[in-house]
Amino acid sequence: MSGPKGASDSRPARCPAPDSAPDSDSDSDSASDSDSGSAALVQLLVALAVVAVAVAAVCAGCGPEPHPWALRVMVRDYTFAARDHKGRVVPEGRTVSAEQLERGREAYLSHCACCHGLNGDGRGRCAVDLDPPPRDLRSGNIKFGAVRSGALVNDDDLLRILRHGLSGTAMRGWHLRDSDLHAVIQFIKTFPALPCAEPRSGSEPSENEACRQQLSDYPDSGKPNAWQQTYTWGDKKGLPRPTGAVVRVGADPWKGREPAAIIEGEALYHLKAECMSCHPAHLDEEQLVALARRRARASRRTSDRSPPDIRTALGEPVALPAKDNPYGLEIVPPNLARDPLRSVRGDSELSDLARLIASGVGGIMPAWDESLTAHEIWALSYYVQSLRDD
Repeated sequence: MSGPKGASDSRPARCPAPDSAPDSDSDSDSASDSDSGSAALVQLLVALAVVAVAVAAVCAGCGPEPHPWALRVMVRDYTFAARDHKGRVVPEGRTVSAEQLERGREAYLSHCACCHGLNGDGRGRCAVDLDPPPRDLRSGNIKFGAVRSGALVNDDDLLRILRHGLSGTAMRGWHLRDSDLHAVIQFIKTFPALPCAEPRSGSEPSENEACRQQLSDYPDSGKPNAWQQTYTWGDKKGLPRPTGAVVRVGADPWKGREPAAIIEGEALYHLKAECMSCHPAHLDEEQLVALARRRARASRRTSDRSPPDIRTALGEPVALPAKDNPYGLEIVPPNLARDPLRSVRGDSELSDLARLIASGVGGIMPAWDESLTAHEIWALSYYVQSLRDD
């Protein structure tokens, strides 16, 4: 019986129609085609195997991308280094519940991750072309804390930054409930530490040695981030390493004598503190020489020489190379007369300046709390404020 009309038309020419007996020529052609197809298939499989081997060689040691940290539900409590409301070290640290950390994670996803990234690395989708770039929160390096430059900041520092933002950056102040702000602060302390396998730009050989030391100190789980590090030996073994001591400058001693404070501050800025070594000078060379001589006479010393280290470009700041700071970027000190000062607000400008000068800027500007008296720190603050008022 023949098939339905048109059925044979829909099949490849070499395939016989149903119920028809293929002749010997058809068998021969079919076998030949089958052999060719098998050979092509073998060639394809060999080619795929070669490609697979090449890919395996390129990706040796690489596996699937780890699940982003901020997308992982917080399921356990964490213990962090801490100080009490009087600035005293809490020896055993402070334990934060998984519930509070989960609340912080959700707030972080809503308000922070777009810039700071799902892994806290400062590489969120909103971070493209931001200048300065968002902070890499894994490092624990925060510039504007009320602790000596380079020390680990306290919760009050992070709270101030979250509430008020940083001038001249994309980091704005967040008007959230205090409970949410505190929860975010705790959550960002959970980010895994910056791995040794990810050196920053301009890294020095000494950093490789530091990584080897980390592997020696923490052979099992790797070095924890700054807020979770503990003593690894001695009587304090297992206890959290403390955050930085709070720097306090006391009350303003110049109230009612502001003009005198500005005069004193001008001399401190250009001479004793040598702020113009990094920031622009606000006097020309002739004025600097005259100021140095006046100060020498006032202190009953004689001096005919100009101030030390007068730079040729007094009106320009001196950039700090990427290799000389913990942020891996070239940093240009601000012109204090006109540039935004990151953690200085208009409603608390003078006290913010005093805090900034006393404690320094994390890893960049030294703390002056041990080199200048509180009296001098406040005078210098008055002078900088006067520059911004001009």
